[in-house]
Amino acid sequence: MRATRIALLCAGIVLALVAGLLFRDLRATPARETADSQARARAGAAEASSRIEARLTSLAAAGEELAEGAADLVNDHAALRDRLRDVMARDPEWRQSGFAFHPERGGVGLYGPYVDRHDGGLVDGLLDYDYTVPDAESPKRTAWYHRAMDEGPGWSEPYTGSLGVAYAEFATSLPAGADPAGVAWLNFDLHGLRRVVGDAVGDGGYGIVFTEQGTIVSHPTEAFLGANIQDLALTEAWVVRQLIGPATAGEAGVQSFENAANGLVHWVVWEELSNGWWLAVGFDEEDHLGAGLEEMRERTSVRLAALAS
Repeated sequence: MRATRIALLCAGIVLALVAGLLFRDLRATPARETADSQARARAGAAEASSRIEARLTSLAAAGEELAEGAADLVNDHAALRDRLRDVMARDPEWRQSGFAFHPERGGVGLYGPYVDRHDGGLVDGLLDYDYTVPDAESPKRTAWYHRAMDEGPGWSEPYTGSLGVAYAEFATSLPAGADPAGVAWLNFDLHGLRRVVGDAVGDGGYGIVFTEQGTIVSHPTEAFLGANIQDLALTEAWVVRQLIGPATAGEAGVQSFENAANGLVHWVVWEELSNGWWLAVGFDEEDHLGAGLEEMRERTSVRLAALAS
């Protein structure tokens, strides 16, 4: 009997110790799950950033390829047109491609052949404005040409065209020594980048890409593409404003804020892209944590029930 009582006492002590550890583990679960979930969020944002970078790099490579040797073809309009059409045919998300040579053959001003994607086909055209002359009244109109000539390859601030399509434009100067000098340029439909961002982020969150000037390059809401955050209504822009401030200030890690409109807590992870744009990947805390916490609680309850049986 004495041995039995001792055995029961020891078993009771072990059960109490194990149960105490499990309950301590359960109490620690929220903090641990938060840390694990935020680590997954950071990894997801980094993966999304990598995929977006790969797409932007491939687009830029097409622009630089377009510029190579273009000056040698300046007197052969058909050859220039064929080069532009070839680039457009290889990537259906290019909306326009073109050259801007200065001076024009045999005269002055800009010679600007381009190809435009329209109604499923490719249409040839010539620029009818001399972008080589800075526009004092609307500097943005000619900035793409002068930025490329002065700074080399890069992306201009995205804009919305006359047909309501939002573009991101890559432009680069022709290689050093080219005669005539000029710029090769390509316009990329922002809907294409929006699809890349959506695929990269997946169903577990939402991705927003924006420039340092606040222009929205990608957003889950299609109507926001090409808009500037300052031009949006306060109710529409609230969340995006929460994203832009900490990102451009260089704050690292996972930031959290409460949406005043619905009380939900959002986690946001920022990644700066190589062209100076920012990617913000957002997650709803409740959605990200809820499933993991419930699963842990169920496992703990099962283990306690097994000990008690």
